Amino acid sequence: MHLQFPSVPSTENFSNNMPHTMPSALHKHAAPPKPGRIFPFLHLPAELRIAIYEAALIAPCEVNASFHVRYSPIQGAALLRTCKQIYHEARAILYEKNTFRIDDFRPHLANQCGGGSQHATEWLTRIGAQNANLIRKVATEIRDLASIPCLLSFFTFLKEVCAVPAVEELSVWIDRANWGFSLENESEAELVTQLNAFASLKRLVIGGVIPSWWPEHLPGKIQNGSVKLEFAPAGSLMWVERLADKEENS
Repeated sequence: MHLQFPSVPSTENFSNNMPHTMPSALHKHAAPPKPGRIFPFLHLPAELRIAIYEAALIAPCEVNASFHVRYSPIQGAALLRTCKQIYHEARAILYEKNTFRIDDFRPHLANQCGGGSQHATEWLTRIGAQNANLIRKVATEIRDLASIPCLLSFFTFLKEVCAVPAVEELSVWIDRANWGFSLENESEAELVTQLNAFASLKRLVIGGVIPSWWPEHLPGKIQNGSVKLEFAPAGSLMWVERLADKEENS
């Protein structure tokens, strides 16, 4: 799914400071509307508004956040442009509840513009630090890792995502068929190093065409004992379901 990420509604003296929980957003940080100009939607109970936000803004699949994508706007994203109070109330649902995917670590993109790593930087900059700090779930899909530029782009991407303090779930989907044999050991060691840098990580999924020894070999190298590590090799149920979701919602 391609999502057009809304910008902050343009108003004077507008600050989008907001804590990371919806109840506080609803009851403390929503700017009071001017008398006589209350948007009818805001008369609804807070619980009902939250239910509407969740129905409109939570995608059924991974949301493609790559900067180069020509976005196809969805109806839910436009909701955040309605007014600043709705923006304050709903943005946490958009960024906390969805899984954002950044990929395209292909050779021509890595050589021309940094590939997925630059897409990550551009996107995080565009949505702003306060929205970026709400992100909980990130996925990446890596293809054509037969070249050093692609590997460098991917590992730079991991460093960018690691800087987002609230990321709790990371999914790494790998197409190992094109890995250069001489890069295999170095790539595995660097991957482990990058994954160990995620301080707040609670769930890590590694899937795709992965080495057969990883499920037994890698867990002992992940230093954070609180991380739930899951493997989804090609052909597994999780892998098949993800492909089906991508095809259905692409």
